[in-house]
Amino acid sequence: MLPEYATFSKHPPRSKTDAADPADPQRTSLVGRLKPNDFGLFDVYGNVWEWTQDRVARHQSGDVADDREDDVRRVDDTQARTRRGGAFSYGSEMSRSAARGTVNSLPGQRRDNVGFRIARTMP
Repeated sequence: MLPEYATFSKHPPRSKTDAADPADPQRTSLVGRLKPNDFGLFDVYGNVWEWTQDRVARHQSGDVADDREDDVRRVDDTQARTRRGGAFSYGSEMSRSAARGTVNSLPGQRRDNVGFRIARTMP
C-alpha cells in the first residue's frame, strides 16, 4: 500500500556512480497527490526528507542518541539536524519515521531532496 501514500524509488542506485532507473521518480512530486495518513497529513513519507529539530550525537560505538531537550531549541549554522522519512530517490525501506538520513543537514545547506514541515500546537 506504500505507493498510495509515498513517492520513493523502486530501484534506487546502489552507489553514486550508478545511473537512476528512468522509471523511478527523478524529482519531487507535487504535494497532496497521494493519500493522507490517518491524521490527515499528506506526504509524510517519501518525496523529500523532512529536516527536523532533532540534533544527533554519534558515539564511538556507532549508536545514535538524541539531544537533551534543553539543547534542542537552539539552532545555529554549526549544529546539524537529522532528517527523516525518506525521499523520492531512496528506496521504500527509508520511507518511515524511524529512518534517519545518513547525512545530517546544516541549517544553511540546500539539497534537492530535503524539506521541512511547518507545524503548530493546536489550542
